[in-house]
Amino acid sequence: MSVMKQFKISAYLASPIHIGTGDTLDPFSYVIKDKKLYRFDTSAYISKLESNKINQITQILKKPSLSSTLEARKFIYDNFEYEKMKDIIFEEQDLNKGSFGASYEKNLSSLANNDPRNKAMNQLEIEAIYSSGGVPIIPGSSIKGSIRTAIINKIIEDEGIHYNPKEINAYKNLMKNMNFSFTDDIFKCLKISDFSPTKKEVRKTVGYFLNFPKNSLDKEIGDTTMSVAAEVIMPFQLFIGEISVSAVPEHTYKSQFKKILADKTELFKCLNRHYLELFKKDYKLFESNAPKNMFVTVAKEQFLEKLSNNDYAVIKVGKHSGAEGVTFKERAITIKGNKKRQTVYDAKEPGTVWYFSRYNSKDLKQLSQKEKEIFPLGWMVLI
Repeated sequence: MSVMKQFKISAYLASPIHIGTGDTLDPFSYVIKDKKLYRFDTSAYISKLESNKINQITQILKKPSLSSTLEARKFIYDNFEYEKMKDIIFEEQDLNKGSFGASYEKNLSSLANNDPRNKAMNQLEIEAIYSSGGVPIIPGSSIKGSIRTAIINKIIEDEGIHYNPKEINAYKNLMKNMNFSFTDDIFKCLKISDFSPTKKEVRKTVGYFLNFPKNSLDKEIGDTTMSVAAEVIMPFQLFIGEISVSAVPEHTYKSQFKKILADKTELFKCLNRHYLELFKKDYKLFESNAPKNMFVTVAKEQFLEKLSNNDYAVIKVGKHSGAEGVTFKERAITIKGNKKRQTVYDAKEPGTVWYFSRYNSKDLKQLSQKEKEIFPLGWMVLI
């Protein structure tokens, strides 16, 4: 299928982004020493050990159990010597800021190893991000998914299409009725490359996904706030890629589709129609509660006016993009109940939202207002 249009796109990360692989980093393949995280292949690590040490780790691993797993992790930490292992290290990360380094050492301690509730094991695992050849990238499929949502939502609104989001298989039936099923998809004419960083060194870090009640920030931080360790690509970096459009096939909404993809400005209008109000909502929330947060200062200086004029477009990608960003306007969000509240099956917005910080909830609570660091997740500005 020949390409009819091609847009060169720059993507500026306005907040941390996590596009996962489903894999986790485990202390069998990393250690943290002197506030630096070192990643390596476990078999290469073992090959660097002296024969008596190889026998020790072999004996530990012959007894698969929770206690032996923790013992093996502790062994790897205790026997890691940078000078001996430096030629097998394929990645180093500076963890000078944040909680994870201290949490790692605490959870490798003998006290943690005797934890009968298995909390230590879970807290040592890190949700990994997508990369190619060891370099973090933004997969084109993630960007295409966000664009797809915005385009379909525009058609739904413009054509006055109504559906009952609470009925069984509502989304599946809607896509079928609109002829947007994946088996014969008009979106095949839209190709989006992976977006690669413009600089060789990509800043990423390990921190925590933090879950807060909707429309609140640090006022709601408590020791029990859910914290999940994860890698993210840090904000304020530039990635580049391409959007290509080939001939639009026959389809119920061919004319609408062609208009949206006529040029970059029309596409940006469509994207901003879906995402810009959500972006401004995050901006206002942080401006009110954390006015010195980098998300606020950078967004204010560079983006708001150009986004309003559709010179730029904003989208949300990756994990914890939020139900409002990845679903259509007539939506029903299920909020699971607990001992204190009943399940809500038709909420118009989620009851909680996820943010990112290099500090876990306990440490974040102890920081001064000036030191507090919280970011929204997934915001990317297309230029």
